[in-house]
Amino acid sequence: MSRQAAPRPEPEPLSTSGHAGLFMMNDNHIKTNSSGLIPEPPLGERRDEGDVSGKKKKKKKKKKKKKKKKKKKKKKKKKKKKKNAFILIHIHSVTGSLQSQGLFSFKGVTESVEFI
Repeated sequence: MSRQAAPRPEPEPLSTSGHAGLFMMNDNHIKTNSSGLIPEPPLGERRDEGDVSGKKKKKKKKKKKKKKKKKKKKKKKKKKKKKNAFILIHIHSVTGSLQSQGLFSFKGVTESVEFI
């Protein structure tokens, strides 16, 4: 089952009057100099027209965590012991003894056996 989010109510449209979004202040809170103008802030506190927040905040760069690669364990292959030479010698000796008794005859068996 997939869940659907409930529809969000649309935000109310802002009024188009000139005072929309401005904070209303009493005249007591506004500081004026003798000429009746608001004094300019010192150089360190000057704001650009586009920058409302004052000093620009530096964004902290998040350090990316490096993923540790898991080392794959290599399976050691077991070497199969070759028993061919022993089996050939054994067969040769058994068949040879049987042949000498006259119970068994064979053709094409090699005399020399290599040990591997």
